[in-house]
Order: sequence, then structure tokens, then C-alpha cells
Amino acid sequence: MAWLYMVTCAFDFIIAPILWSIIQAVKSGNVTLQWEPLTLQGAGLFHLAMGAVVGVNAWARSTEKLAKAKIKV
Repeated sequence: MAWLYMVTCAFDFIIAPILWSIIQAVKSGNVTLQWEPLTLQGAGLFHLAMGAVVGVNAWARSTEKLAKAKIKV
């Protein structure tokens, strides 16, 4: 999930704005419209949801590792 979130953010905040500007510059000769990140529409709920999923996963994984470490000792 973290990799998917990283790729989504890279596309939405880095790759798409650059491509959007290049396409406008080639097509009309100037950049008139700014890229609006798709993941920020809807009050950024996507980022809140992904933060919750990745956070809970990290917490569960760390408690699992701690439980394993206690069993080995």
C-alpha cells in the first residue's frame, strides 16, 4: 500500500503537472491552466484514508515483530 501511495503521489504532484504544462505549451504555445491534483479533490480524503491504512499496517507489523521477539527470548 505504501508503494502504491508513493506512486500515486508522484504522479499527481510531479509527473502530471509537468506533462500538463508540456501538453499545453506544445498545443497552444503557452501555459494558461494550472494542474489541479486529483487526490486533493474531495478535501484530500484520499490522503487521510491512505495515511490511516499505512499507519495501521505499520502499527500492526511492529506489534507483530515485538511479539515474535518476546517469544524468542
